[in-house]
Amino acid sequence: RGFEMTSRSNETLYRFCRGKNLGPASQADCALAEPLFYTNDDVSNRTGVLLIHGFTSTPYSMRLLAEAAMSMAYQTAVPLLPGHEQQRDCAQTVSYLDWLAAIESNYSQLKQSCDRVVVVGQSLGGVLATLLEERMAGLDAMILLVPAFYPPVALKCIRIVKPLLRLFGKTHFKSIAGSVKRDNAYELTYEKIHLNLFVQLKLACAAAVKHLPAVRSNVHFVLSRGDKILSYEKMLSAFTQCGSQCKQYTCVDNSYHLISLDHDVDRICSLMRTYVVGSL
Repeated sequence: RGFEMTSRSNETLYRFCRGKNLGPASQADCALAEPLFYTNDDVSNRTGVLLIHGFTSTPYSMRLLAEAAMSMAYQTAVPLLPGHEQQRDCAQTVSYLDWLAAIESNYSQLKQSCDRVVVVGQSLGGVLATLLEERMAGLDAMILLVPAFYPPVALKCIRIVKPLLRLFGKTHFKSIAGSVKRDNAYELTYEKIHLNLFVQLKLACAAAVKHLPAVRSNVHFVLSRGDKILSYEKMLSAFTQCGSQCKQYTCVDNSYHLISLDHDVDRICSLMRTYVVGSL
């Protein structure tokens, strides 16, 4: 019960807002960036919630949703994706299959003690939730927040240009995280992101798009018209491609990409409540 702490590398997490580095994260910030597994014995349901953060982010980005989930669900899990905790040590060798394995491990832990599990994934997290749906041959329910099935066009050539970039000693890109509209909100990440993580993002997205027509689970897309990272039209196209016979989508208008920390987060918490304690 409570936080599961992991040893982080010597690299410092920084606060980012709208692509700008606001300085090192506080100790309190870093505590909220750790993975979480929480049990609430005071609720009457036996529903679990698995929250999956986005690309180069941390569980910090899901903290408001985690707080809401912990108050309504029997168990809440927020894993930290491999390669997102020790950039120099393992980001250069991690695979998107390692991300999926970490998600599956948390999901299996929830299934051991919960009657049903609601999976909530943001951006890359939505992609991984879809791949988990394939691996598990179906999930009880998925909420996909601005899912990154179609990442920015520049990512298309990453596997081709990676060897060339490495030839010239380029192994990292500067982070431009924190795509959030709310003035007092920020995201936690590292100053530089390893090239390999971008390659793995592309591979994960391609695999998830391939599975989209075969999705059969109850799924709810949440899209942001103000998204500054992903194309709203392409996210809507992904919804159309989704093969589920029980699918819905909600559009929000007052957030950028990181909607879990933005102005519309209360709407997402309310939506999550209907899947956790409602009849869906």
